[in-house]
Amino acid sequence: MKYNIVIIDSEHAQVFQKSSNYDFEDRFNFIYINPSDFLKLNSFTVPVDVFLLKLNDKEYIPQFIKRIQQISILHLVPIIVISNDFSIRTICNKENDIIDVLTEIQYADFNVLTERLFFMCKVSEKYKKFHGENTILKSKLIELEKLRIKNDFLFSSTKSLEDINQELKRQRDEIENQKVELENEKKRSEDLLKNILPEETSRELIIHGEAKTQYYKKVTVLFSDFQGFTNICENMHPQEIVKELANYFSRFEEFCEEHYVEKIKTIGDAYMCAGGIPMRNNSNPIDVVLVGLEIVRYVEKTNKEKLIEGLKPWDIRVGIHTGSLIAGVIGKKKFAYDIWGDTVNTASRMETSGESNKVNISGDTYKYVKDFFTCIPRGKIEAKNKGFVDMYFISGIKEELSIDGKGIYPNKEFIAEYSKL
Repeated sequence: MKYNIVIIDSEHAQVFQKSSNYDFEDRFNFIYINPSDFLKLNSFTVPVDVFLLKLNDKEYIPQFIKRIQQISILHLVPIIVISNDFSIRTICNKENDIIDVLTEIQYADFNVLTERLFFMCKVSEKYKKFHGENTILKSKLIELEKLRIKNDFLFSSTKSLEDINQELKRQRDEIENQKVELENEKKRSEDLLKNILPEETSRELIIHGEAKTQYYKKVTVLFSDFQGFTNICENMHPQEIVKELANYFSRFEEFCEEHYVEKIKTIGDAYMCAGGIPMRNNSNPIDVVLVGLEIVRYVEKTNKEKLIEGLKPWDIRVGIHTGSLIAGVIGKKKFAYDIWGDTVNTASRMETSGESNKVNISGDTYKYVKDFFTCIPRGKIEAKNKGFVDMYFISGIKEELSIDGKGIYPNKEFIAEYSKL
């Protein structure tokens, strides 16, 4: 037996023709009609088993139901109303008809929609058997039959509901897993940004999408450079050179981290770092000098090991200067934290004006560190594009402020004076 289904839906009129899961043509005869055209009809040439009604505006639902009642061959014709508005149920319950309500999601699910269509068609079929009897009795009998068919439908749908619940659980678990992955990826990206940029700057980039350059009144900059690097490279494979530089620079970074000094960048065999940025402090001249002394000691220790192994030693020059500068990130891609100003240039001149395996400082740095370190005056020395500049070599920490008086590691007295800065 073939059922006649009238679909009143302007948006999804061909919805059943898109599915290959069911042989609809053998079971149903679909009559598609636009809502505005339906209101103009006076009758149908064939008896209708079920009306399927989908309207965006719930206020027109009663109007269409009454029109269905007027033109239907059977007065109590089954109607399926499609809506996500649950108040539709209240409206439909006021009408004298057999009305079922589906949500948009159920409408899109061919399994649910097909089962509901069969259900309503069965109701329509049973109703026809009672045609001609008392209307009230008919309504009661049809309601009973509807309940019976609904029970059968619910029983047969239990397994489908379980499958749907399992699928929903699987999708929820998948969403949770993706959420965890996104959080992990976000953390990895933020950690990578923090490794590339100072933490304060990376935080500003993450929050605001940009980091403004800032002026710093007191910053101490260190430049180091391996002396005779070009000659050293002539007898080494490029990979060996890179590996050797990586070993040195990794240790230099550890010294910087230990003394709260910020690594800025490396350029070939040159290493640059600065204290007092991005977090301002008064101790940065002392911090940077401590880093410079550790760099020299490490290079001298490594050179002794190289000589034992018959390798050529690498000598280093370290220059330090204190002054004002600008620091920050420029550009929107391939972020790099950098510093600009005459202080940077002067620190570079301190390095080139220095000597192998010694820390050379300017007079401006000297006035901040003279109470903590043993400084050897060099007098005024000419620096390129700077004229004559006061320079000093740092031989170590003052004896009375160092452990065992060796001038290498700070003692309690050094730390006490340092904490007052």
